[in-house]
Amino acid sequence: MNKNYAIIVAVLVLIIIGSFFYVGSRAQNAAQNQAGDNSTGTVFSTNVATSTTTTKSQMTVTYNGKSFSPSTITIRKGDTVTFVNQSTGKMNVASDPHPTHTDYPEFDQTKSSQIGSKTYTFTFQKVGTWGYHNHDNPSAKGKVIVNP
Repeated sequence: MNKNYAIIVAVLVLIIIGSFFYVGSRAQNAAQNQAGDNSTGTVFSTNVATSTTTTKSQMTVTYNGKSFSPSTITIRKGDTVTFVNQSTGKMNVASDPHPTHTDYPEFDQTKSSQIGSKTYTFTFQKVGTWGYHNHDNPSAKGKVIVNP
């Protein structure tokens, strides 16, 4: 009877130890499935809520005394453009048409604290295609396309 008792205890111990290994292995597999298993290249999706952060960009347009470069840019609403005067002449960036600047009245260096400055920074809050020019040299033109 002692022999039978010893076998029963040994089997129970093996079952208990085996169940610990089995449960631990399943937990590890579940964690890999949620995070993605990089060893096989398989990515598993989970229903985890995430937040999206929209980043705004900043672009630079240069003025050489005759033209703007690039002459046309495409940005998103809320993006900022900095116009940099690399010439020895004056630069006052303003929306078309010259001289009234009525297409986008807020986009007008001549009505800002940056009037006559070597740089003019403007954040576009209106969607559309906005022609602009140098108020002091109206033949120098450009275009800003603002997407939503």
